[in-house]
Amino acid sequence: MERFFRKWTRATLVAIYLVIVAGSVVRMSGSGMGCPDWPKCFGYWIPPTHASQLPANYKEIYKERYGYENTVFNVYHTWTEAINRYIGFIAGDMTVILLLLAFVLWVRKKGHFLHVFLAFLLCALMGFQAWLGAQVVYSELDPGSITLHMMVALVIVALVICILHRVHPAKGENSMQYRPVFFWMLIAGLAILSLQIYFGTEVRGEIDVIAKKTAHTGRGSWLEQLSFRYLIHRSFSWAVLLIYGALIWFNYKHRLGMSAVYGSGVMVLILLLAGIGMAWFDVPAALQPVHLITATLLFGWQFWAILRYASAKRQQHTKKVLPEA
Repeated sequence: MERFFRKWTRATLVAIYLVIVAGSVVRMSGSGMGCPDWPKCFGYWIPPTHASQLPANYKEIYKERYGYENTVFNVYHTWTEAINRYIGFIAGDMTVILLLLAFVLWVRKKGHFLHVFLAFLLCALMGFQAWLGAQVVYSELDPGSITLHMMVALVIVALVICILHRVHPAKGENSMQYRPVFFWMLIAGLAILSLQIYFGTEVRGEIDVIAKKTAHTGRGSWLEQLSFRYLIHRSFSWAVLLIYGALIWFNYKHRLGMSAVYGSGVMVLILLLAGIGMAWFDVPAALQPVHLITATLLFGWQFWAILRYASAKRQQHTKKVLPEA
């Protein structure tokens, strides 16, 4: 039962990351209003494929119902947003099943109540995230709502990783050398990365507003019109590079045994190259999901690394205490 629970938790984490990928594609393609209502799409659970399937006065209907001035059916945008929602529904259902599995595991094997509590929090957050997604649509893609939507997604990722860590067999943790400095460096890396994602999402929201005002023309001048948030986001990229470079160097020099830290270096490199590409080539749409997805993957890895390293600390402490007992 515990093995199946572990596999289902992994699958749930993959599903949630797929939701993030789908969401980034929606934003990159400008499909956020592809479905002007929620949870249905133009009044259908399965969206239409042609405007002829809608009422002739559908533009007036959505203008009166929601205040949308420019509702225009676009099959590409509609189905891109609809697929994003379908993936979200699947991920939501998987978290509910995860809660049921956690409850069964708790009943059959004592000492697993925390699994149930974490799974319950996960389901509650997924419900809140679904509601927030509806508010994003009703607000016509308000940048602040989108930022909150993104940050809640990171909390959801962290919760699933917490559950997975609790049921994941220890691999290599016994051989890790615990150093308090390295542990706090990991936490600092997560904090800096989280701020970077926050400001990056805010910057992306500003770009959306500018693009809408300019009718998606004059792309080369968009970055010049951004606020101080862009300067913070750009400057923080150096902080990300420095902290992850320090993690790799410290792990190698002191032989701490956390080999996964080297993988973070690759992700940071991809993250920075995508950011530089967007700055140099006028924010090309293809690089936007690469930048976001890499950042969220790095966030997940960093959170997992903190949990593993904390576990290594507990194991080493146990080894020191037991001989004296």
